Amino acid sequence: MVFFIGFLALEVVSCFLTPTEAIAQSIPASSFQDTLTLTIFHSNDVNGVLDRQRSRAGFTGGMAPRAQIMEHARANGPVLAFDAGNALGPAPLSTWDQGASMIDAMQFAGYTAMLPSNHEFDYGIDVLRRHNVRSRIPFLGTNLSYSDGGDLFTKSLLIDVEGAQVGIIGLLSPAIVTLTNPRNFGGIDILEPIRAATEEISRLEVAGADYIIVLTNMQEDETLNLARQAKGVHLVIAGGYRNVGRAEMLPGLIRLVNGTQIVTTPGAGSLLGEVTARLVRRADGSYKHLRSSAALRTIDKTVRDHRQVATVVENAVERYVTAAGDTLGTIAGGTHYDQTHMVADMIRDYTDAEVGILNFGVIQPLATDQALIRRDISRFIRFPNTIQLINLSGSQLRSIAAQSSRSTRNSARLAFSGLDATTMRVEGRQLIESEDYLVSITDFLANGGDGYTQFVDSPVQMELGKPLRTLLQETLLERGRLDAHGLDRIRRRGVWHSGLQLEGAFERNYVDRTTEELRSQNEQVPFLSGATTVAWSGALRYFLERQSGPHLMRYQQRMEFSQIGRSFDDLTPSKDQVELEARYRYRTSGNRGDPFVSMGLNTAFTNGASQRPVQQVSTVGFEYQLSQNLIARVAGRSQRDFVANKTDLGGELTMEWRRALPSKVDLQSRVRSFFGVTNRRVISVENYNTISLPLLGDLRLNVRQNNFLYRVNQIGGVATNGVAFRSILTLGFAYGLNWKWL
Repeated sequence: MVFFIGFLALEVVSCFLTPTEAIAQSIPASSFQDTLTLTIFHSNDVNGVLDRQRSRAGFTGGMAPRAQIMEHARANGPVLAFDAGNALGPAPLSTWDQGASMIDAMQFAGYTAMLPSNHEFDYGIDVLRRHNVRSRIPFLGTNLSYSDGGDLFTKSLLIDVEGAQVGIIGLLSPAIVTLTNPRNFGGIDILEPIRAATEEISRLEVAGADYIIVLTNMQEDETLNLARQAKGVHLVIAGGYRNVGRAEMLPGLIRLVNGTQIVTTPGAGSLLGEVTARLVRRADGSYKHLRSSAALRTIDKTVRDHRQVATVVENAVERYVTAAGDTLGTIAGGTHYDQTHMVADMIRDYTDAEVGILNFGVIQPLATDQALIRRDISRFIRFPNTIQLINLSGSQLRSIAAQSSRSTRNSARLAFSGLDATTMRVEGRQLIESEDYLVSITDFLANGGDGYTQFVDSPVQMELGKPLRTLLQETLLERGRLDAHGLDRIRRRGVWHSGLQLEGAFERNYVDRTTEELRSQNEQVPFLSGATTVAWSGALRYFLERQSGPHLMRYQQRMEFSQIGRSFDDLTPSKDQVELEARYRYRTSGNRGDPFVSMGLNTAFTNGASQRPVQQVSTVGFEYQLSQNLIARVAGRSQRDFVANKTDLGGELTMEWRRALPSKVDLQSRVRSFFGVTNRRVISVENYNTISLPLLGDLRLNVRQNNFLYRVNQIGGVATNGVAFRSILTLGFAYGLNWKWL
């Protein structure tokens, strides 16, 4: 996060402040001058960087040299300094003591005021309030309030600078809630910034403010919109520009037509912003702003350290190194992408979840060629997140993956373990919109962090409370290295699915004359059984499926029992039909075709018929996922007709289409065709179509329309003519249950 830090350099810092009123301070002067030159130091998004950091330009940044620059400037005139947010983290040295050392350093440096933003709230409101009470630096929160009433922090300051009255307010974007754990803002309201600014600026103007400064932490367009609409603002010190990382990308000073000026600095504190404002005294003693200039001061090796601030930093480093110096292990993966995905794999492995999800913003990649010590964990995992297990539907997972792909901020994109967000497969199997999946995430995401509100609406399976940093330490101590090889087990874990559906329906069956002729010649195919009748039928459909890594085994059966007749007043003969199938499929990567083998048995019987037709079907082939909803199977097939005592060999082509509509209406269609190559030249086509509509709970209304075609060249050496045809229309109610377990 980008933070804007403003510093007030005072020789004597004011007494403790109350958060509910505007506070007046003063910089004493021996005599008022007609022209006042005011130096305003500012920084933002320092991100908790206390000490100097190694860079291509050498060691840059750090609190001690920044404080030295400000102290030197005080000898030449009045100085104010401000922090526009994200000063207390997430750098490990600062987060280790929850920002306490940074607050101490800022006090010695002489900060005038600071704007708490998302990284300040990372520690929770109780910690932040303690910092506010113990420090002599006012925390500004013009548009922050408790939900039940009352101001959270100081609404504004009015400072007397050698006779000139300088007013300061601080504003946060409402979107800040998504950049930290949203639960940290529980019971806190973020008011609309422009409205809050307008009201507080009016109060400052009534109190005699000559020059008004606004600290902000928000996106660039929000800051620009505020500066254009809030009247009376002279200077905006902006933080939160999350796409600004280098000095050459920054406009040092933006001047708007209305006279408002906007300044900002890059993150991590390698540069210090400096504004020189010149004011002239009017006849009535008030001051008018004449002009301002802006510059970015480089903090490099040429700047000496401030003695007291250097001592604060050294003590913090010593305590941190002593407490966090144990060697843990190494982390594989040379990129941010790889390392984030491995941590997502790790939390999925720990929780035995089907999917692990982690936002890229939580990981700061580390070099892979050196051993990690304990303090590196806080640098690698930037925030104190904990782990949770939740249930997400397939449609929610699809929505989350789509939102991640649209995100313009890399830190808000998501790394998925167990879910291929391109093909939408979970552990290699196709995502089902209505199915629930066990998902391991951080509490940051579970509370809607980065704007993923889908997590908030999902039932929490378990709040483990396990800190992500602690889990990584334990994993490294156990394995010595975090890499993809050590997490192979989660890619081999299996899942069971089972489903049972009971159906009662009315049926209209049509069988043509050719079918009856074939049966009279002893060619009794199970799916061509029956006559032109109506029927009341009951059906039981069941499946059991095991998926483990690339292996998928499925058993399914359909048993149907009915009473048939020429009309519903004449339902006397009984009929049954049974279909059994066992199938094994090996899932390959990509869409090169999954090999499969299956064996099935079909039979049917009508009371009073002379015999029961039995057909055994065996297939070997490949399955292709042509689209999200369409599957094709190409196979060699052997079918044995036990009544005709014949075996036919040939090829099979099956197309399956399924679509789940938003209203929970399911549409399905399957066409299974066989082309025989043996001397009988059998050709068959089975077409099954279903529309399933939800009624109440697990009760559904099913409309089925099935069609069957069959042609055989000869029966017992006797040539045949024509194509047998059967059509069935079924309307009924179904009650289904589904189970899933890991």
